[in-house]
Amino acid sequence: MEDTCRKETCWFYMLIKDLQGKEPDVKDCPFFNEMIWTPQGMGEKVESAKVIQDCVNKRSLSVLLEFVYPRLLGVQQSNEQQRNASAPMIDLAKAVLERMANPDLIYQEALNKARRTIKEIDD
Repeated sequence: MEDTCRKETCWFYMLIKDLQGKEPDVKDCPFFNEMIWTPQGMGEKVESAKVIQDCVNKRSLSVLLEFVYPRLLGVQQSNEQQRNASAPMIDLAKAVLERMANPDLIYQEALNKARRTIKEIDD
């Protein structure tokens, strides 16, 4: 795990420096977070604890990208699958509503079907 706090190159640090006219202490930044992290080696020697200086905004964004974004992609894919599965039913409902709104269409379809049946019998 690496530090995400960039200290002197951080935009917020530079803004405070310009506003105050002096070098601010990094620990006064509202986004600054210091934590102790102990890496656990898999089948290796365990390393000693390490102090990590984090920018909370960057760490939050990395967590968001790591955990939440794949879930959002899964939700989007399932929504697309449901939409694609429901498309034939929507088309059927539209066709039924069109026929109900236009009774002459039903009569014409039945008449055409009867004519085709008569023609098949005659042939």
